[in-house]
Amino acid sequence: MAIRLNEADADSRPSKHSRLGSVMTNGAAVVELIGGAVCVFSAIWVLYGRMDGEFVNITDSWQFLVS
Repeated sequence: MAIRLNEADADSRPSKHSRLGSVMTNGAAVVELIGGAVCVFSAIWVLYGRMDGEFVNITDSWQFLVS
């Protein structure tokens, strides 16, 4: 958001929100729940989902992160 240095015009109106912008503002609770679910799923996938695929385990990843 920009800082306005002068007064706003009295006859100017804010632009109309797009359909996506309307969904994001009016349906904020739904967007928040979907985002939270994706975050939790990603965290679970990192910790447990990749272990059976011959990927590095958590202790090796932690050691790499610390070093």
